[in-house]
This record gives sequence, structure tokens and C-alpha cells, in this order.
Amino acid sequence: MRYEPTLEEQILTWPIDMSLASFTPGSGFGPRQRLDAPPGEFEQHLALDIGAPRGTPVYAAAAGVVDVALAEDDPRAEAGGGHQVWIRHDGLNTGYYHLLSAPLVAWGDVVDAGTLLGYVGSSGVSGGPHVCFHVTLTRGAQAIALNPRNALRDFGDRSVTGPRGIQFTHPR
Repeated sequence: MRYEPTLEEQILTWPIDMSLASFTPGSGFGPRQRLDAPPGEFEQHLALDIGAPRGTPVYAAAAGVVDVALAEDDPRAEAGGGHQVWIRHDGLNTGYYHLLSAPLVAWGDVVDAGTLLGYVGSSGVSGGPHVCFHVTLTRGAQAIALNPRNALRDFGDRSVTGPRGIQFTHPR
């Protein structure tokens, strides 16, 4: 029988080497002004934009299987998302958009937490260098978007260690 970790046993690591408590989000989770629309036109942003210098490494937040790894010009890529990766983690999924160049992983690759996926960029519809970090919970055929900033608390409010040993604690 294959061991399936419970959601409480899954721990997400921050996808770049930056303290969770010290970053300033470009666009948080929730309503925001659309970049490509007239003032006053809002959309639901179901991710967290993590601003970082162009070329900053982007890592897998947990072990899993790459479900999507697409270059910006691939017709299957989500419009506006630029170079993008989605990883399945036994009930959770994480997405990484606006990478600098085509992903360094391929569809079907098995990755560990901390596997290098690509680098912070500004591909697609973007206001500057950042990674648009998505976390979704899968329940049957339904995907429920979670606020990535809260996802650490949602899975036990534990401190986690990032890919280069930086200790992160979710701020309250």
C-alpha cells in the first residue's frame, strides 16, 4: 500500500530565498486592479506576487510531480502567465508564473522540495520581476485557491526551512 501524507503532514517551503516575514507582495491574494484594463476594473488575483530581483532562483515549494511546464509562447500556456510551472503534491498544487525563461523542469518530472524550477522574471502580463505563486487544494474535480501567505498556517502553523536553510515562520 502506498503511503499518502495527510494535508497536515505536508509542509510548503517558500519558493525563493527570502524571509516570509520580510517580503512585500506586489499583488496580494484577492481583488486587484487589472494591469491590462482601464482604471477601476478589478479582478480576483488567486495567487501571491513575490517581488524579487530578476534572475533570483525559484524553487519547488514541496515534493511532487510536474503537471505543467510551459514556455510563454506555448499555445497551452495560461494567457498572461508567461513561462509557467504547476506541481501536484498529493492534494495540493503549486503554480509559479512569470519565470525569466522556459522552465528548467519538464512535464512528468518528479521533483523534491527545493528543486530549481527557473528564475524570477517578468514574462507574460507583468508589471516587473516577480514570481506569481499559486496554491490550490484539490477536492475531487474541484480546485480551491488558497492564499499562499496563509498556506503555511493552514497546514499546522509550523516554521519551515527554505531551500537554502533559511528558517521561515508564518507571521500572524
